[in-house]
Amino acid sequence: MAPKKPEMCSECGAELRLGPTRCPLCGCEPSLAKAPEAAPPDLERYHSRVQDLRDQLRKLREEGAEAV
Repeated sequence: MAPKKPEMCSECGAELRLGPTRCPLCGCEPSLAKAPEAAPPDLERYHSRVQDLRDQLRKLREEGAEAV
């Protein structure tokens, strides 16, 4: 028997656990929808995005930004 798919918020897609009356992520009163079929991850896009974020962080550090 296949495991039951988690229920998802129809507004933002957050996983709903224990049947909340409001979505824990966006706060709306969601109508429940089944989890969409997972698409295979686009690793090239992921790595490109990580590199972009690293470049942005490096630029911020060069400009003197500090973590708080």
